[in-house]
Amino acid sequence: MQSERRALVTGATGFIGSAVTRALLSDGWQVTALVEPGADAGGLDPFAVERVVGDVRSAADMRRAISGLHIGIPCCRAVSILGP
Repeated sequence: MQSERRALVTGATGFIGSAVTRALLSDGWQVTALVEPGADAGGLDPFAVERVVGDVRSAADMRRAISGLHIGIPCCRAVSILGP
């Protein structure tokens, strides 16, 4: 029996991230989406996706989101820790 495959997708509410999320789900993966605070995550509603609210620039948020997962797939827009 194959073990459960679990993936984190950052940017899962965006164009590319949502396509990656759908592809993973159709391949049998369990998906966790890191959702930016205040982001409209309604596009994830039809899917069995766990949501973790957090910021990709926060090491604590990323550790919390990736805990227990096999892979992380970054699909979020470019970010800078130095500011806009």
